[in-house]
Amino acid sequence: MAKEFGADHLVNAAEATPEERISIVKDLTHGRGPDVIVDCVGSPEVFIEGLEMLSNGGIFIEEGAFVETGMAKVSPHRHILAKNARLLGMVNHAFTGYYPSMKLMQKYGKYFPFEKIVT
Repeated sequence: MAKEFGADHLVNAAEATPEERISIVKDLTHGRGPDVIVDCVGSPEVFIEGLEMLSNGGIFIEEGAFVETGMAKVSPHRHILAKNARLLGMVNHAFTGYYPSMKLMQKYGKYFPFEKIVT
């Protein structure tokens, strides 16, 4: 489904270790790493994996950990400060976001298969 939404490359988490995934993503970005990561999984391990591959100056958006899933072993220096990383947590949303979201889906529904999204 990611390809249908415009992804240029796919990495199957079931077929690669965290280290391999980080290496693949770094290779695809010429050693830089992604500028933006949106974590919808909510696993402490995936949180760290994302921080490991995030580019310098990148932004990491965590929205998957909407319930307590455990602790993540973060190095404030290596994962955040040395990269000038920005972390943004998002959970829940106001009902006022529904209408603009529905309008967006209506406008771009002919380009993207929104009906396949489970949320």
